[in-house]
Amino acid sequence: MNELVTPVVVGFVIGIAFVVTFSILPNPSAMVTTLGESIVGENVTQHYTFSSPMNLLNAYGTGGIHITSYGNNVYLTWYAPVPVNATERERGLIASSDAFFARSSDGGTTFSPKISLTNRTMVNDPLIAADEDSVYLLWTATGRYEKITDAYDDIFFRASQDNGATLGHIINLSDNVGNSQHPQIAVSGNNVYVVWEDYTTAKGQILLRTSNDRGNTFGSLINLSRDTESSQAPQIAVYNNHVYVVWHDIEPEDRIVFRASNDNGATFSKPINLRTVHTGASCCPKIATSSNDVYVIWADNELGELYSGYYNLHFRASHNRGITFDHIINLSEIARDYKIAASGKNVYVTWTNVLQVNSTIENAEAFFSRSTDNGIRFEKPINLSNNEGSSGNQQIAVSGNKVYVAWVDHTLGYDEILFRGSDDNGVSFGRLINLSNSTGISVDPRIAVADEKVYIAWVEFGDESHNNGIFFVRTIN
Repeated sequence: MNELVTPVVVGFVIGIAFVVTFSILPNPSAMVTTLGESIVGENVTQHYTFSSPMNLLNAYGTGGIHITSYGNNVYLTWYAPVPVNATERERGLIASSDAFFARSSDGGTTFSPKISLTNRTMVNDPLIAADEDSVYLLWTATGRYEKITDAYDDIFFRASQDNGATLGHIINLSDNVGNSQHPQIAVSGNNVYVVWEDYTTAKGQILLRTSNDRGNTFGSLINLSRDTESSQAPQIAVYNNHVYVVWHDIEPEDRIVFRASNDNGATFSKPINLRTVHTGASCCPKIATSSNDVYVIWADNELGELYSGYYNLHFRASHNRGITFDHIINLSEIARDYKIAASGKNVYVTWTNVLQVNSTIENAEAFFSRSTDNGIRFEKPINLSNNEGSSGNQQIAVSGNKVYVAWVDHTLGYDEILFRGSDDNGVSFGRLINLSNSTGISVDPRIAVADEKVYIAWVEFGDESHNNGIFFVRTIN
């Protein structure tokens, strides 16, 4: 691995459906707190050493990678193109893809051959989660159809109870005549929760199914939104028997909606609108939880259209399992690619912040900020990238007092995967490390951590020194 020579000296994250009747709870008036200027955030005494990049797969068109780990096991999933057979051509299909899975049982030193998860066509959104010896795989794919014009996307699931050595049968969680998209998964003990967008009624709805037996069977479908208009972008977090879901309502009013369950997803509280204004636009919430605390971030433009180029990164915290929320904290005025993580009393947020270099030039930097008091106050942000190239697509992982961030950087004229780590709860970070270190195009980093080992994977479009494929590194110190 190469360390970039320029130090960072300026610092700135399925079944029978039943109907639930409810109304959106009124949100109490809330003030908005905005963070201040930046601080220095580099600590050159913190060092991380990574293995050389391992090319796990040579394939054109690979994407959608996700990684997770538990103990000494590392698990990967992705999609890739597959040949179209004669039957598919007769149905009007001209391209096809499949979801794949690979695992390592020796801390990422070696990986098993890839396993095809499904013979369905047009696979998207592969996801993976693990807890103890259980591995859970989730993806979107075209279900039953006679003609491609009649095809609908469904949400599919498979589980393993032996660290990925064998996989159970495929379960179609949605199995309806509408498109089901953008699933999310969360796990706590024997309980597995899957949430997604459903368009059976032509309006987006947020649906949930729960398994209480490690993914062997799933309960009835729950419609969490039941809106007359459209809901989208669900996210889910769990802590013990507490389940939290947040999503974005587009109509009849732009809202960030939150619901909580304290009984393993059997019942849910009335929805809360986390926005405090009735104008402008919002989008794309993210959620994290630790103990009794729940944290939500989202993009918000109170004055105009969300995609006008100017929107804030809003944060709200609950300290009583989602019953009430504190006032809004504005983490950034121009943000994207945001992620959030929590551990104990600490909350970590990373995002891409657009800085004005001069009247005609802007530069996107990778920012980070933390709270050490359960999200009541945030410290001044650290500029993790602090260079002349555009940065984005941050990913964050936390383990104890260690915080790790990886992202895509374009300083050298092509995309590279950069990394910085902290071993003091995000007070400071070690120097930038170039993980990909090639002249190919490296994108879509994913990061996982277990037993103080860091695992990072990304997709690379190769050059004369690298082939296309999925690349992987691990810490070795």
